[in-house]
Amino acid sequence: MSNQDYVSRTPPKKKKSSPYKKNVAAPTRTLTIKTKLIGLLAIILIAGFSYSLWFLKTDTSTKDPIQVQEESSAEKEQNLPEPPKEKWTYVENLKTKNVEVGQYEVKQNGPYKMQCGSFKTRAQAESLKAKMAFLWC
Repeated sequence: MSNQDYVSRTPPKKKKSSPYKKNVAAPTRTLTIKTKLIGLLAIILIAGFSYSLWFLKTDTSTKDPIQVQEESSAEKEQNLPEPPKEKWTYVENLKTKNVEVGQYEVKQNGPYKMQCGSFKTRAQAESLKAKMAFLWC
């Protein structure tokens, strides 16, 4: 691809405006009937929502708590339905299940190794090894 010299080029000539287009210096915004109706509807909806919240706040029927009649424990037991019969015997098997645990001895096989880092050079690893050796002493 060849290099092009954009600086020495002459700027493009401006196009003549069309005689059919109107020259408008600054667009003026006029509110149409549609935008006025949408604004009025939004104000009415907000006012209605505010009124409904105020009505709920001042309504006397919403201020009193609901009275709940407490039943005695005997009545509660009578009102309970019978428990369904189990299709599976898993729950009953768990009640009688015995788990056998073996006796194991833990044997010390020697010192364990633990990775404490990953380094690019051996010198960095030796430096961390020395720091950790002084910490455990």
